[in-house]
Amino acid sequence: MTLEEFKSSTLSAGEFRDEWVLVGSGVLNPAAAASAYSDAGLTMEAFVDAHAAAAMAHILSHRADELIDATDIADACGMPISAILHASEELATTRNDGSAAAVRIAMRAKQRALVGAMDAAQTELQSGHVDPQTLRRLIEAASDADEDSAGRTLRIVDGSVAARRNIPPPDTILEGVFETRDKVDIVAPSKCRKSWFTIGLALHIAAGRPFLGIHIPSPRRVLYVNLEIKADDFDRRLQRSCEAYAISPEALGDRLGIMHSRGLGPDVRSGIISIARRFRAAVVVIDPQYKLLRPEEDENTGSGVSEVLRLKDCIAEESGAAVVAVMHDGKGMSGDRDIRDRGAGSSWTARDFDARITLTPHADDPDNMAVVSVMCRNHPPRPDFSIEFDEFAFRPVADAPATPETSQTREDRRRSESKEREATAAETSVFRFLRAERTPISFSSLSTRMVAGGILGTEWQVRKALKTLVRKGMVNVEKGSQKNTSLFSVCEPVCEQFVSSQTDPENARAARQFVSL
Repeated sequence: MTLEEFKSSTLSAGEFRDEWVLVGSGVLNPAAAASAYSDAGLTMEAFVDAHAAAAMAHILSHRADELIDATDIADACGMPISAILHASEELATTRNDGSAAAVRIAMRAKQRALVGAMDAAQTELQSGHVDPQTLRRLIEAASDADEDSAGRTLRIVDGSVAARRNIPPPDTILEGVFETRDKVDIVAPSKCRKSWFTIGLALHIAAGRPFLGIHIPSPRRVLYVNLEIKADDFDRRLQRSCEAYAISPEALGDRLGIMHSRGLGPDVRSGIISIARRFRAAVVVIDPQYKLLRPEEDENTGSGVSEVLRLKDCIAEESGAAVVAVMHDGKGMSGDRDIRDRGAGSSWTARDFDARITLTPHADDPDNMAVVSVMCRNHPPRPDFSIEFDEFAFRPVADAPATPETSQTREDRRRSESKEREATAAETSVFRFLRAERTPISFSSLSTRMVAGGILGTEWQVRKALKTLVRKGMVNVEKGSQKNTSLFSVCEPVCEQFVSSQTDPENARAARQFVSL
C-alpha cells in the first residue's frame, strides 16, 4: 500500500483515523500512548484496522521508557514506513491527541458491541423459540455495552497500579497557568476589554509566542468560538491585534480557527465536541460563556448552569483540549472581591475551574490599565501584575504597582481630585487678585480683602494658595517698608514664559485664561 492509498482509504473513516492517531502518538511518546490505551480501557479487539492493531501491539510490547524505531513498527504491521511517519508527524500533533483518540476508539467499540447485542436479541425474538435465559443474557450484554455511550465509563483503578504508573509530563499551553484538558476562566467587569485580552491570548498561543511575559512552549491549534461580536467587528479586532502584537498571518499558519456563532448557542452546545475533534484543537475558547445558556436556564442557580459546566467537562475530556471560557463579573466593585468569588451568577461557576485569570481596573488609571491576577489548581501562586491597553494591545507595566481599583481607592481618588480642584481654584483666585492689584500687597491685606469679599472662605486657603504660587515662581516676594512685612506681586516674565511653553493648543488656551484677568 502506498502513502497516498493509506491517506485516501485508511484515513477516510473517523474510526480508522483515531486508531492511527493513537499509533502516531506512540511513535512520538510511547509512555503517553500506553497510558492513553490503559486509561481508556482498550483491548486489541477494539481496533477495526488490523494494521493499526498490529502496530499498537508492537508499541505496547516495549518498555514505557524505551524509544521505538518507526521502521520496526512498519515491519510489524505490514505498512510502508511513510505511512507510520505520516501518522506521527501529521496526525498526532500533540500529546493529548492520543488520549482523545483512545477514548473515541473505546466509545466506538462499545457502540459496535451494543449494536451486536441488540441484533442478537432481535434475532432470538424473531426465531419464535425464545429462551428466557438467553434473552436475559443478551439484554444484559446490551445494557453493559450501552454504559456511558460518550466513551467514558465509571470504573475502579487499582491504587497500587496508579502509584506505579509512568505518568506523562503535562502538555503545557501557558506555562505555570494551564495545560490541555484544563478548564480556564477569564473574568473581568464590563468594558474591561475581555475580548481584546482573549484574542491576544489566542493569537500568541497559535503563534507560539510569550504572552505578557508568560512562556508558551510551542504553537498550538486554537478554536475561537465567538458568540457575541459581529463577524466583521471581530475580524477588525483580530487584524488590529495582529498588527499591534506584530503577529503575521504566516506566523499563525492554519492553527487559529474562528467560529462566528452569534445567535447559535444551541448549535454550539450540540456540535462543539465533534468540531473541536475535527479541528484537532489544543485550546477551545468560548466567548462569552453565558451565551451558551438556554432561555429557561438561569445563570444565578446551580441547576441553571449545570449543563454548561458539564459541557465544558466533556469538551476537555473528549476532545483533549483546554477550554477557555470568557465570563462577565458580577455587579459591584470587582476589586473588592476575592478572585475565588469573581464572576457573575451561581457559585457553582465560581468554583468550577482549573485556572482563573481575572482583569481588574487599575487604581491609578482604571480606564486604560488593569491588574492581572492568576489562580491555578495545579500550579503555585503567581504575583499579580499591571498591564496597559495601548494601540490595540496589552503591554506589561513593570514599574506600576499591582493596585486594583476598590471602593476605597475610588473614594480616595475622588477626594484627592476634589482637593486638587479646590487648590487650583484657590490659586487661580489669588493670582488674578494680585494681577488686578497692579502693586505689591501684604498678606494681611490680601487675605482680609479676599475673605471679606467672599472670594475665598478662609485665611488658610489664601496662605496655602499663595505659597504654591511663590514656589512655582509666578508670584514675587519683596520686603515691605514695615518690619517683618512681605509684599506680593505677580511675576510677569514667568507668566509669559508659562504661556509660551505650552505647545498643545488646548493647554495654551487654558494657560492664557489662567494668567489673564
